[in-house]
Amino acid sequence: MRSAIAKIIAMKRIKWKQRSGLNWLKFGDCNSNFFHLNASSRRALNNINYVEVDGQRFHDQVDIAREFLHFYKEALGTPPPQHPPYDLTGKIGPAADALQRFISNANQLLTGPVIIPPKAVQFADDTIILMEAHPRNLAVISLILKYFSMISGLAINDHKLAVVPISIPSSRIETVRNLLGCIVKEFPITYLGMSLSVKKPKRVQYLPLIQTMHERLQGWKSKFLSLGGRLVVVKAVLAALPLHIMQAFKMPQWLLDKMDHICRAFLWKGTTTCLGGHCLVNWETCCLPKRCGGLGILHLKTQNEALLAKWLWKLFSESNSVWTSTIRELYGTSDIDTLLNSNQISYGLRDVLCTYPLVQSSITTDDVESSIRWKWTSDGAFSSKSAYLRSRDPGMRSPYHSLLWKGRAPLKTKIFYWLAMKNRLNTRENMHNKGWQVIRTCPLCQSGIETSLHLFMRCPFSLNIWDHFLLQGTPSTNHDELWEFWLSNRPQTSIHT
Repeated sequence: MRSAIAKIIAMKRIKWKQRSGLNWLKFGDCNSNFFHLNASSRRALNNINYVEVDGQRFHDQVDIAREFLHFYKEALGTPPPQHPPYDLTGKIGPAADALQRFISNANQLLTGPVIIPPKAVQFADDTIILMEAHPRNLAVISLILKYFSMISGLAINDHKLAVVPISIPSSRIETVRNLLGCIVKEFPITYLGMSLSVKKPKRVQYLPLIQTMHERLQGWKSKFLSLGGRLVVVKAVLAALPLHIMQAFKMPQWLLDKMDHICRAFLWKGTTTCLGGHCLVNWETCCLPKRCGGLGILHLKTQNEALLAKWLWKLFSESNSVWTSTIRELYGTSDIDTLLNSNQISYGLRDVLCTYPLVQSSITTDDVESSIRWKWTSDGAFSSKSAYLRSRDPGMRSPYHSLLWKGRAPLKTKIFYWLAMKNRLNTRENMHNKGWQVIRTCPLCQSGIETSLHLFMRCPFSLNIWDHFLLQGTPSTNHDELWEFWLSNRPQTSIHT
């Protein structure tokens, strides 16, 4: 019988979903289709339905691709060979690794002394090379790039190749330009969406991040999203936008407050601004893990600290990494105690060292292997997730976390009962306490004040529903007693859909 009921419910959901997507989003809380439509809207707008060549239209995608290829072949000429003259597989590794090794072994590739060995930092197909602006260093890098292009068959994009001088006289900048033959940029520059500078970022350099959050919200039809749908957007979209910047910079408090305000306003009101009266639950509580009674929203300040702690962990455990060796060359040591007592370190390193209490309390020494281990992971390796959960764990546990959040009810229903458990629903009593001129009497029984506890467990109307559909003698004292009563009497079998 349970299986038959579950199938009927599933068929009804499919029927409503097929009948009207927007109504399903608004009333059914199934947001995946809505998300996919928004994510693919740009692709639909950029879709080429046909091309017209010499008065003839081509609608087939194969024909369209052929005509485009023919057009660019005529315009640009024959492309260079795609296969490299030498096979790097199994010898030096992929092309990016090959370039990394060429730069790391600059002393072995060319004869003659090199003032300071250059270092390379790579992300995807982007490479930053750090080196002293000495003519010999520039010659080394220029030849490395030339040889790498010849061996791998990959050409360096001269239009994207740029030199960014740091505290270099203008006379030497011209030498750099002539040796490398590329453009020269000045700080601040944008790299991977981040504004980089030799000085501490100013407020104006963070404003594009706020603008990006506003632009992302403009694409979401918040009026069609339930509270559960808006929670998904906050956790998967808004809170994830600043993560890559948080790995490099310590966010100023005003920026964290502004981003929290945007996330909070969208969650409770569906807009970018809201007043305190619109927020049903304190934001700090919302940012607690679900197992601790929250909604599991990312706490940006704690996440920023957890991401920066990765760099301090490298100083503890990876003495040969590029990061550690760079710190050692800049400050003459990579000893953390010495750096903590120094007044000559940069603002960036100072922000990293602020995570020392978190890292120091989370490491242990393995006497057998003579190595440092991270306490909160099974393999002893650092992870930002474990550092974040360690910082956000208040020690308390919600006894009903598993039943509430891992059940089969729609997300908006789970959030509704989560609010009821905290007495944060907009009942008449709560509305009266907020200053609204409303009658506090329950409209169902006309005999008691409409509170969350009365509405669900003390009102005669609600008790009749409990007795009819669930169990006889449902307790009406508080939510905790109801949970315990339900857990001890609920069926042990599950419904599979």
